[in-house]
Amino acid sequence: MVKQALDHPLVSVITPSFNSARFITDTLLSVQRQTLPDWEMIVVDDHSSDSSLEIVTAAAERDHRIRAVSLPSGRKGAAHARNFAMELARGRYIAFLDSDDLWVPEKLERQLAFMATTVSPFSYASYALMRRDGAIFRNRLPVPPRLTHRELLRTCPIGCLTVVYDTAALGKQYMPDLAKGQDYALWLQILRQVPEAHGLDEVLGIYRTGGTSLSSNKLEKARCIWSIYREIEGQSWPRATFHLLRYSTNYVMKQM
Repeated sequence: MVKQALDHPLVSVITPSFNSARFITDTLLSVQRQTLPDWEMIVVDDHSSDSSLEIVTAAAERDHRIRAVSLPSGRKGAAHARNFAMELARGRYIAFLDSDDLWVPEKLERQLAFMATTVSPFSYASYALMRRDGAIFRNRLPVPPRLTHRELLRTCPIGCLTVVYDTAALGKQYMPDLAKGQDYALWLQILRQVPEAHGLDEVLGIYRTGGTSLSSNKLEKARCIWSIYREIEGQSWPRATFHLLRYSTNYVMKQM
C-alpha cells in the first residue's frame, strides 16, 4: 500500500546514510511500523558507493512519506547530511535515526505523549545495544529523568537515535559541522537555551554498535570531547581539562 506524502507531517525523521545497504532496509521498516503514522523520513545519502541510495529510492516510491535525497556535491559527513535534511524538514518535531539503528514501533507515539505531559521541547529515551550481526547484548541503557547543561558536560547518556526536539519552541537546531561528536555538541547547544531536557526511561530504540563508530575508539572519543569543550563551548584550557577528566571517569564507570 502506498502511503501519501504529508504537506505538514507532525514529525520529520532525519537519517544520514553512507554505504548502509546492509542495514538500511531494516531501519526504514522500523519507521514504517510506527504506531504514529504522521511522519516524514528524510534520508540523505552522502555519496555512497554501494546500493544504499537505490534501496531508499525504491522504498520512497512505495511509501511517499520517505524522501530519498543525495547531497549535491562530494562527501560531507554525517553532520552536513543531517543539517541538509533538517533544512528540508517540514515537521514540527525533529527526530534522529541513523541508517543502521532501529526504533521500537511505539517510539514516536510514546515519546510525543511524554513530551506533552512534561511540557518538554527536548527529550531523549533509553535504548538497547545490538551487535552488527543483530544480537542484542545489552537490553537497556537507563537514562536520568532530567539533564541540565551543567550535568551534560559531565557525561552524555543521550543516544542520538532517541532524541526528539520541538521546533515550535526551539526553531530548527543545526549540528556543528564536526567530523564526530556533532550530536553531543548539539545537545549542549540546546541546553544553553532551555533549562533542562527530559528523559523517558523506556527502551524506544536499538543502537547498532561496532564498525567505525566513534564509541569504538576511546582515544578518538577523548579528542572529540576535548575539541567540543574548547572550540564549541569556548572553555579555557584548565576548565576543558577538568571537564574532560570528569567525563572520562564517568565514561569508564559506565563500562564497568
